[in-house]
Amino acid sequence: MSGPFRNRRTSYRPRIAPLKARLRALERLEQLSNGTGGLRRINPGIIAHHQREPDLEELQQDSDHLVNLENSLQAEDFNTGNARFEQTDFDPSDTQGGSSMLDHVQRYHTFINQQNREKKLKENWDAVTPSLLSAYLLLKSETRNWTNTNWTNDMTGLFCTCEPTGCHFRTVDMIDLNFQQRKEILFCNCTPDIIRLLGHGYLGYPLLTSKGKKRDLRQAFSNTVDIYRLLLNQINNIFNDAMSLTKQQKLARDSCPACFGPKLPTDSQPLIICLDGNFQHRHHFAASKNYLELTTPGKFIHPDAISQIDKTIHDQEDLLRVRSTSDQCADSHKAANDKQNQTTWKACNDTGLMGCCCRHDAAVLRDVHPEREVRVLYDIGCTLKKFVSLRQLFPEAADRLHFGTSVFHSYVHNWKCQLEFSPRLNIGWGLSDGEGLERLWSYLATLVSPLRYSTRSHRLGALQHKIEFHDKKGIVSLIHWIKHKQKMAVDCSEKAKDELASLSRTQNPFSSNQTNYTRKFFETQWQDQRSFQQTHTSSETEERERLAEFLDRQATLEILRQRLMEADERDPTSFQSLIETVFEIADNQEQQRLVEINFTSFPAHLLGSNQEEQNARLLIWHAKSKLYAHTVQLHLERQPLYRGTHIGTTLSTRILAAIEQRKKPVLAAIKKFNNYRASYLTRFAPSEVNLPENCPLTYHSFTNILLDSAFWQDVYLFHSQAPWAKSADVRTGIQAFLMIDRSNEELFLIKNELNSATSWAVELHGCIKARIDYLKDRVVGGLQNEDAVRLATSIDMGKCEDVMKVALVISVLEDQLAKHEALMRSWAGDVHDLWTTLYGSIPELHPWFRLVDNLPLPTIVGNTGIDEEEGSETDVDEDEVDPVLMQNLLNIGHNNQENPNGRVGNGSENLDV
Repeated sequence: MSGPFRNRRTSYRPRIAPLKARLRALERLEQLSNGTGGLRRINPGIIAHHQREPDLEELQQDSDHLVNLENSLQAEDFNTGNARFEQTDFDPSDTQGGSSMLDHVQRYHTFINQQNREKKLKENWDAVTPSLLSAYLLLKSETRNWTNTNWTNDMTGLFCTCEPTGCHFRTVDMIDLNFQQRKEILFCNCTPDIIRLLGHGYLGYPLLTSKGKKRDLRQAFSNTVDIYRLLLNQINNIFNDAMSLTKQQKLARDSCPACFGPKLPTDSQPLIICLDGNFQHRHHFAASKNYLELTTPGKFIHPDAISQIDKTIHDQEDLLRVRSTSDQCADSHKAANDKQNQTTWKACNDTGLMGCCCRHDAAVLRDVHPEREVRVLYDIGCTLKKFVSLRQLFPEAADRLHFGTSVFHSYVHNWKCQLEFSPRLNIGWGLSDGEGLERLWSYLATLVSPLRYSTRSHRLGALQHKIEFHDKKGIVSLIHWIKHKQKMAVDCSEKAKDELASLSRTQNPFSSNQTNYTRKFFETQWQDQRSFQQTHTSSETEERERLAEFLDRQATLEILRQRLMEADERDPTSFQSLIETVFEIADNQEQQRLVEINFTSFPAHLLGSNQEEQNARLLIWHAKSKLYAHTVQLHLERQPLYRGTHIGTTLSTRILAAIEQRKKPVLAAIKKFNNYRASYLTRFAPSEVNLPENCPLTYHSFTNILLDSAFWQDVYLFHSQAPWAKSADVRTGIQAFLMIDRSNEELFLIKNELNSATSWAVELHGCIKARIDYLKDRVVGGLQNEDAVRLATSIDMGKCEDVMKVALVISVLEDQLAKHEALMRSWAGDVHDLWTTLYGSIPELHPWFRLVDNLPLPTIVGNTGIDEEEGSETDVDEDEVDPVLMQNLLNIGHNNQENPNGRVGNGSENLDV
C-alpha cells in the first residue's frame, strides 16, 4: 500500500451492470411508477406526516424580513437539530418539472438512511465517550500530558489485561503533525479500538468507509480534532461540576475575572459590555446537511432561545401597537440597515454573528448579578434604547440598564445624539471605548472563508474553540492590560489638566469681574450647552440643514455665474468649459426651485431680508459638516494602520492609495470652508480674524484634528450668542474637564478591577486546594457508597472503580491548580507595580501577596500555559530545556531509528490515526 499522503485519483471507472439486468430493473421501475405491476403504486402521502420545510422563496422572505430587524443576525427558520425532510406537493400529471414521484421517494429514502446512520454513529460515540474520557485522564496523568520521552510506548496494560492469545494484530497508520509511521497494534474484544489506540498516544478514525472505500485524510483529521475538543470540554465540565461553580464564577474563570470576580460593590461597580455584529461570518444553506443534529456550544445562544425571544418581541409589538419607523441613526449605519447584501443573505441560514464582550474584550453571554448596573455600548445604542423602551423589554432591569454608543461610531451620530449617548460626554463610562468586539472580529478574520461552507456544528465549534483561547490569553495578560489602561488614563488626565491650567491663566472675557477662566465656569457652560441643544427639535434641525444646503447652492450659483461672465468668448478652447458651466447652473437652479417650493418655514431667509449673519453662520456649519464626514472616513481608513497589528505591505499600500484618492474632494471642502469662514469674519466679526483658531485650515492640520476635538461641535447651527458658542477657549475648557472626569472614573474602575481579579485568584486557589484535600480524605477514609462518588462529579466516566473515578477527578483538579498557580506567578510582577502606583505601598497582610510569596515553584518544565493544545502562554522563570529532551519530545530521530522506512508489517487492515 502506498503512503497515506499520495495524490488522490481524479477519475474512476464505475462497474456497469449487464444489459439484461439493467433492462429488468428498468421494467420493474416502470411498473412501479404506473401501478401496472404486482406491487401497488407508492402513495405520496406516506411522508405527508413529516413537518413541511419552508421552500427557498419563504426563506428569502424571512431573510428580507430580518434585514430590517436590528436584534437578529440569523434566519428565522433555525435548524435546531430536529432534522426534517423537505417535502413538496407531488402532482403525478406534472411532467414539466423534470422530477417524478420516484425521485421524490428516492430522496426521502436517502434522507432516512443518512439520518439513521448519523443517529447510530452518535449513539456509538455517546456509549464510548465516558470510557474514552477516563482512559484519556489516566494516560494524561501517567505521561504528564504526553511530555515524557516514552509517551509512544504501549500503555494499554493500564486498562486492559487480556491475554495475547485472545487478541489480534492490525496494521495502523500513525500520523502526527511531525511524522508518520506504520505500526502493528494489538486489539482485543473487551476494549474499544479507539481506547486501544489512545494507549499508543493517538486518537483513531477509520481510514476506510464501511464499504471499503478510501476516506479523505482531511476528514479523518477533522473528526479526531472533534474528539479531542470533546475531551477537553468534558474535562472542563468535570472541573466546574467538582467545584460546584456558580454561573458568575464560571464567567470569571472562563471570560474575565476583573469584571465577574468576587467582592464587587454592586452599587458602585457597573458592568460595562459592548455589542456588535459581524456580517462576514455568514453561513450558506448549501453547506449544511439537514440530517445532522446541530450542536450549540456554551458561548452561543441556542436557536430555540432566539426564536422564543423573537416571538416575545413580536408579541410586545402587537400588544403595544409598535410600528417600525425610519431611524436616522440606524439609516446612517450600513451594517444596521444594509440593503446591498440582501441577495447574498437569501442563500444563508446564518447571516453573521452578534457578539457581546466586557470592557476587557472577553466574550460573555449572561448570568450577572441581578442588582448590578449594566451599561451597554453599541454602534447604534440610541436606536437600541428606543427599541427596548418602545417594546417594554426587560422591565425588571429597566432601572439598572443604560445604553451608549461606541466611541468611534458615536462620531457618525449627530451632535444631539452624542450629547446623550457618547461615553466621553456622559457620566459613568470611564474611558471604555466599546470597540472590544472589533478586535475580536479581527482575531477571528482567518475563519471567515473556511467556515462559510463548513457544517453548522463545525462552524460553531471552531468559533467557540478560538474564542475560548482568545479569552484565556486575555486572562493571562489581564493585569498587564489593566496596567496599560491605567497609564493611558493618567496620561489623558495630565494632558487635560495642563490645558485647564493654561486656560485658568487666561482672562475670561465673559466675566463681569474680569477674572480668569475657572472649572466651575466651564461646567456651567457645559450644562447650558446641553440644555440649549436638547431643546431644539429634530424637525427644526432638519429645516436648518435644508436651508444651509439652499444657501450653499445659491453661493455656488453666484460663483458659476461670475465664472461665466469672466470667460473669454474669443478663446475657442473655453467653449466646452462654458457649456458645462451653463448646464451646471441650470441643474443647480432647478434644485433651488424645488427647495423653495418644499420649504415650510423661514421664508424670510429665502427672501434675503435681515438674516445675512445667520445665513453666513449656516454656510460655515454646512461646510464644516462636509469636512466632518471626510474626517470620519479618513480616521476609518487609517484605523488599521494604528491598531498595532501587522497588516502587510500590500494592504498598507491600498489604504494609503485610498486616502490619496480622497484628497482632492477634501481639498475642495477645505477651500469652501475657509472662504465661508473668512467671509463671515470679515463682514460680522473683524476683530476675530487674526485669532489663532481662525487661521486658514490646511490639509495637514485637517488630518491631525481628532474626532473628539471641540472644533467639530455644531456651534454655528443654532445661532447662539452664549460663550460656549462664540469662544473656542470655552469649548476647549469643556472638553478638558470632561476628559479629567472620565479619567478619574477610569482609575476608579481600574482599582475595583484589580481588587476583583486578585480576590478571584486567591478565592479560586483556596477552593481548589480545599476540594482536593476533601476528596483525598474521603479516599483515605474509604468510599462507603455511590453518594461519595457523586460528590466528586456527576459526569459519566465509564465503568471504572469508584476510587479510580475520584482519583481522576483529583488529577483534573491538581492540573488546574498547577495552571492557576502559574497564572498567579505571571501576574505577580504587574500586580506589584500597579498596586504600588495606585495605593503607594504593599500591605503585608493582603491575601494576594501572602499567597504569591508562598507559592511553590513549578515542578514541570513546560505545560504551564493556558491549555493543552496551545502550549505555554506564561513567561515564568524556568530552566532552559535540554536539546536532547526537546528532540525526544518532538520525536525527532527517535522513531526514525526504530523504523527507518516508516513501515512495519504488511497487514491488510489499516486504520488512520
